[in-house]
Amino acid sequence: YGPDGTRLYEQNKVYLTEFETDIVGLTPGRIRAADTFEINGHSIALTICRDTFFPAWNERFADVEYWIDIKANGTEFDREEEDRFLRALPVRVLQSDATGGMTVCLTGTFLDLFWEGRSFTVYKDSGGVHVGQVAETQSGPAVIRD
Repeated sequence: YGPDGTRLYEQNKVYLTEFETDIVGLTPGRIRAADTFEINGHSIALTICRDTFFPAWNERFADVEYWIDIKANGTEFDREEEDRFLRALPVRVLQSDATGGMTVCLTGTFLDLFWEGRSFTVYKDSGGVHVGQVAETQSGPAVIRD
């Protein structure tokens, strides 16, 4: 959404979980329907949750400037999950023209559901992709910026 409250862009998740298809009844989006969008003249790519793990996005978003990964992780954010997070966005940034990106995590509870995860930024330089700012908490609100 833009500063005036109008929707700038929308995208459907492509690689759905069994919970999303069997319980919630969602249908997957298509990679070819996803596009980049611009903020202040910069090309932004967006992937949702599991989508970021799949290299099929590399061709679609090869020339993007910045990559945003939105996650709603409904499992405990332990060391294994943290390592898994670090195998998604950094790889997509490395395999594209993006100079950086961020993973932003939904956190909190609703009914019997909960979400945890540490939001973080990454940046690319000649040495590879590096983690920048990391949220202090995995279960509450945080503000990060690089």
